[in-house]
Amino acid sequence: MPPLWTLARYWAGRLGYSDDDLAVPFCFGCGTEMPYKKRAPAQQRWNEAAGRLERAHLVDRWCGGLDGPQNVIPLCSLCHRLMPTFGIDQGDAALAWVTEGGCMSFLLDAWARVVASGAPGGPASSTRR
Repeated sequence: MPPLWTLARYWAGRLGYSDDDLAVPFCFGCGTEMPYKKRAPAQQRWNEAAGRLERAHLVDRWCGGLDGPQNVIPLCSLCHRLMPTFGIDQGDAALAWVTEGGCMSFLLDAWARVVASGAPGGPASSTRR
């Protein structure tokens, strides 16, 4: 599979990020920035983020997805874990899931459902005096 730097450059060009945006490694889903060595060049920063950023397949390999940059995007472990499974004809839907906020949109939607239901622990159920 391609190194993170290769993936970051590939997706940055397609999603409208500038070279300056790639100075700090980040999750293409939720935008979380990863720690990095300040004096290291961008390529080294991205490749050293491999312990924190994961190479996520947009279309899962078992569904016929490829290992090339067109199908693999850098995500944090939470976005990767929460990303739904997308089939061979759902690449656009997978990319939309990532670009619409990844795990953050998933978690905010889940929280909105909890609040709307009035479930215990949600703001609608609290009783402060």
